[in-house]
Amino acid sequence: MPRVIYIIVMAIIQGITEFLPISSSGHLVLAGAVFGLDEPGAGLEIALHFGTLISIVLFYRREIANLLKPLASLSSMPGKKSLRTLGLIAIATIPAVIVGLIFENGITRLFDNTSVTSIMLLVTAAILASTAFQKMRGAKIGPLAAIAIGLSQALAILPGISRSGATIAMGRHLGISGNRAAKFSFLMAIPIIAGAAIFQSIRHVENIEAIYLVGIAVSAAVGYLSLKLLIALLNSGKFWVFAPYCAAVGIIGLVFL
Repeated sequence: MPRVIYIIVMAIIQGITEFLPISSSGHLVLAGAVFGLDEPGAGLEIALHFGTLISIVLFYRREIANLLKPLASLSSMPGKKSLRTLGLIAIATIPAVIVGLIFENGITRLFDNTSVTSIMLLVTAAILASTAFQKMRGAKIGPLAAIAIGLSQALAILPGISRSGATIAMGRHLGISGNRAAKFSFLMAIPIIAGAAIFQSIRHVENIEAIYLVGIAVSAAVGYLSLKLLIALLNSGKFWVFAPYCAAVGIIGLVFL
């Protein structure tokens, strides 16, 4: 496969699966086993994640601006509200950082195990299905909710567990509206993705190539469209529709891989 086509294929997979609750890591593991695709490699992986980071920032650009502008005056009510929201995002980020640092080597080895990945896709299916009859009670996100959502994000470090699926489902179970849960989920993804991208860029700067700009552009564009689709499904109350798909992929992975 020509290298540029390979980069585009991996970018499309990343852009679709990073935001839709079907697990980007799970699809990359199983796609590699089925189609013989090599691992993206450190440089390309950094580029693809940077592309999806761009799509989050573009999609929530107004919310991010409204969150950061009031910080110029922390004594005002908007400034205090923004500071509180950023504090909640920080709280929610801590569990994933701790788990990632402590269990990095063990988790990395799981990415070579299609059976574990397939089982985790079945877990993702169960998580999504559990939201089918949830009612939105208009609850707000407080410190305890932030910790619970953060623990869900930490669980999603495992291949096959969807980060967006786990965090948004947790928010729904806490009575938080789908839109609010999604916004918090993706805003708290920004420091995780940005921090990991910067850290890995420093470690693997020699592996970053100009051709990866294609991957950044494609993953950003596809990721933006995926976000729009996800929000539309959340608004229609059909977040659970991805459960049968995840279950099917998990079963196929267990049986054939």
